[in-house]
Amino acid sequence: MQPRSGEFYIVRLAAIKKFANMGLSGREISFAVEIETGIRVDPHDVARLVFAARKRGTLRWLTKEEKKDIAKTTANPWYHIDEVIRKDVEAIISNITALQREGKPLPNDRLALVEFRPSKKNPLLREEEEGVLVGNKRVFSDGRHLPTFKGLHVTERQRQGLIERNKLPRPREQVIKQSTVWPKVKPLRERLGLPGEIAEITGFTKQQVRTAISWNRFRPEWNRIPPLTSEQVAELMSKSGKTKKPRNPEDRELPTQDEKNSLEFARIVFDSGWITEDLKDWRKLNFLYNESKRDLPESFAKRLRLEVFLRAQLNADNGNKELMNKYVEYGLEIDENWFNELAAEEEFITRIVRGKEDRDRLFLDLFARVRREFARTGDIRSLNNSELTSIMKQDPTIKTRLAPEMAKIVQATPGIKKETSAICPPNGEMSMADIMGWDSR
Repeated sequence: MQPRSGEFYIVRLAAIKKFANMGLSGREISFAVEIETGIRVDPHDVARLVFAARKRGTLRWLTKEEKKDIAKTTANPWYHIDEVIRKDVEAIISNITALQREGKPLPNDRLALVEFRPSKKNPLLREEEEGVLVGNKRVFSDGRHLPTFKGLHVTERQRQGLIERNKLPRPREQVIKQSTVWPKVKPLRERLGLPGEIAEITGFTKQQVRTAISWNRFRPEWNRIPPLTSEQVAELMSKSGKTKKPRNPEDRELPTQDEKNSLEFARIVFDSGWITEDLKDWRKLNFLYNESKRDLPESFAKRLRLEVFLRAQLNADNGNKELMNKYVEYGLEIDENWFNELAAEEEFITRIVRGKEDRDRLFLDLFARVRREFARTGDIRSLNNSELTSIMKQDPTIKTRLAPEMAKIVQATPGIKKETSAICPPNGEMSMADIMGWDSR
């Protein structure tokens, strides 16, 4: 197990610098550090740390000859597979250790390490008799495989046709079939999840999530999420600052049981397919909280849970309790006491949702009745209905939200004059005079 202290970073960096000064490539350094210290470092992280050290002047820059040798001996993973690279690194470390015991000078550049490599010959120059021909590739005893293309002939017309086909965008079916990371990252990123939060829920590494997000702008339009607005960028930066952890693992607080349970429930919710690319319920949840001037929980996992609860409650009110039953079942399986800690938020959502539905239905019924009365009597005073005014005071947004339904009622009311019907736009804000019809005469 890797040491969880500042010593971990010191040991890792010292080992990387040691092998980088010898002229080893990123993959070779990754294996060398793991063999010597037991610390596994991704080659991408090695490249990042080495480049930063070279810019600071604490590591030497490689010569042109060393760079050419890296390109010839390790750069192409097709010709130089990980097993061969690891064997070379093991042999290099073994020989260096032997030189140290004997007190002999150590090699100070990459070219001096060639004699220590078991695979010092260029694999492209090996005799064909060393491998076994399998199909269109030659397989060697150490696991390498080289394409031969023997007996294959491609005309210039075929070659040009292949080039043109590769220029065309890939079909949607092919993209969906080949994509593994982005389809899972996309719905969580659309909900403004941070790479670390998304990684914890999906099971991917943080680097995989970051890479998937960074490639968003190159994807076809149907598979792309819209660019973040300035408000969303500010929200992400604020969240990132709050969730940032110290670099030293010893300084980090251990996750609480509440955080562990919330994360476990979020994983269940996500794996069950309840977090989709349809953001309707997510936006509705944020709207309800913003309108009520109530703060959503800071935990991204808890926000996902409340989105699922909102959908389950809406379905249950319409007679479909399947999602609600599953929601409760999964929560109680984790921990009953923990599951009930969000009861206040769930009660708030239920009260607001049901209250809005009842108030909207009452408002539209009253509006239709008042319009019919006005059409029948022509008395403008009937439009000044105290019940309508009372409901609008309770919910100032009701005019905007119900504008399309109100316009339909006006247009469907017999006896309403043409100019009266035209005052209700299909969308947008409606004034008090528009709703009451005061400007119709």
